[in-house]
Amino acid sequence: MRKFLLLIAMVITSLISQEVMGQCGSVSLIGEFNGWAGDLKMTRDPMNSSVFTAFINVTEADDVDPIDGVVTMKFRENADWAVNWGSADFPTGVAVQNGDNIPVPFGHYRVTFNCTTGEYAFVSTCGVVSMIGEFNGWSGDYAMERDPMDPAMYTGYITFTEDMDVDPVDGFITMKFREDADWAVNWGSADFPTGIGVQNGDNIPVPFGNYKVTFNCETGEYNFITTCGNIGIIGEFNGWSSDYWMDRDPMNPDLWTVILTLSQDEDTD
Repeated sequence: MRKFLLLIAMVITSLISQEVMGQCGSVSLIGEFNGWAGDLKMTRDPMNSSVFTAFINVTEADDVDPIDGVVTMKFRENADWAVNWGSADFPTGVAVQNGDNIPVPFGHYRVTFNCTTGEYAFVSTCGVVSMIGEFNGWSGDYAMERDPMDPAMYTGYITFTEDMDVDPVDGFITMKFREDADWAVNWGSADFPTGIGVQNGDNIPVPFGNYKVTFNCETGEYNFITTCGNIGIIGEFNGWSSDYWMDRDPMNPDLWTVILTLSQDEDTD
């Protein structure tokens, strides 16, 4: 009897899960910013299948038809107009089927949308943050990863070596943080390993080494934490001539894991 009841409970749970996942299909943003001809796909929340999130940068160049100081857009399902949501309210509102276009001022936003209730919110945030400096000749950007739970927080892993110390040769690598791979918004400070970067601040002097780097684009706070570089496994299985790279634990930068399968054929020496 208990097994039967357990089986019924599992079936009901499965049906409920399928119903929840079936509340809506994929959700995307469409509007002036992409010529009303493409879709910016939003990411479904794994804990709530009705909630979607995306990051968007709305610029003056996106304001094309009509030119009115805002960029209009809507949400839609499965990249199709059969189901679409809109409202005249900003930065928050309740979008309805075939509603008005949403008027969005220029800026960077974290956008959330609930396809069951129609509730949405545009929250101002920073653009994509990267590192630039002596290590890449001040001519490229080393992208950092945005924290999905805290859009102001970025993380990156980087190695600075003596051969990167080129101009001037002074025993450390100078670098800065910047937004959208552009100098219009950049952060720097003379402090290390922690500090608060400010707009057009000093270059950050970083000694040679391996670091986990965190940066908050709202407060300017940064931290360089000494860690190990990339870890790989080498041995008979790859002829002692290459590396089988391991994966760094996002919660513990010193912990590495990998799934390695070895066969008898690789027992050569």
